[in-house]
Amino acid sequence: MSNPIIEVWNSNQVVALKNSLIVRPYTLTGSWNTLRVGLVMGITTGSTANFASTPRLAIGICSGSTNVFGDAVCGHFVGIKTSTVTWTYSSQSANANKAYLITDAIYTRRSAGNPDYVTADISSNNMYFMTPDAGKGRMVYYLDMAKTGSGFNMTFYAPNSPFNSNFGKITDEIFLREMQSLTPTFAAAEQTNATTTAAVVPISEVLSGSFDAVNIAWDREAPNPDILVYAIAVGILN
Repeated sequence: MSNPIIEVWNSNQVVALKNSLIVRPYTLTGSWNTLRVGLVMGITTGSTANFASTPRLAIGICSGSTNVFGDAVCGHFVGIKTSTVTWTYSSQSANANKAYLITDAIYTRRSAGNPDYVTADISSNNMYFMTPDAGKGRMVYYLDMAKTGSGFNMTFYAPNSPFNSNFGKITDEIFLREMQSLTPTFAAAEQTNATTTAAVVPISEVLSGSFDAVNIAWDREAPNPDILVYAIAVGILN
């Protein structure tokens, strides 16, 4: 039986994050053990320069739609945050594929009045964001959060190669198909995935607020590329 998808946001008008954030609320009914946030994303820039000085992309869930990750004060957030000092530009002219390489990321929790909780680096494989050249750029990312006795056991799935002539063409159908799979598995011509090292992040929704929204935040000023968000989904795996 398919695992239920709770909310889906997709549109022909892509959301372009330019040093900004978005929040998408969802409603959960009943109990759950593992929650998944899925995203179809890309990146666009008029430059082929590397992005230095630790660009920060955060993906996760938050409590409410104000005081979220990316605001001056964050009430309650848990998710993944890139920590790579330099995003490296790479290209493959034969397939017209252009992408940026991210080698480091951490799981993190923010709650008002408390210092950030962060894990050690969890990127055991390279991760890529693809530019929308030659009609491409759509790649899939999934963040799983499984309840434990002390918090959430986090796992992130991301593309580990942009270099295939068919990569970057993920449709909504493919995206939602793997949203419901316990382990996302793509055909060779769709996408190849890296799975980050799982880690437990301590959580207290009682003390800091219940999670009820997807939160994506992009912090990068110069050069100033757009993170392109084509689709977002929230689902229960079990």
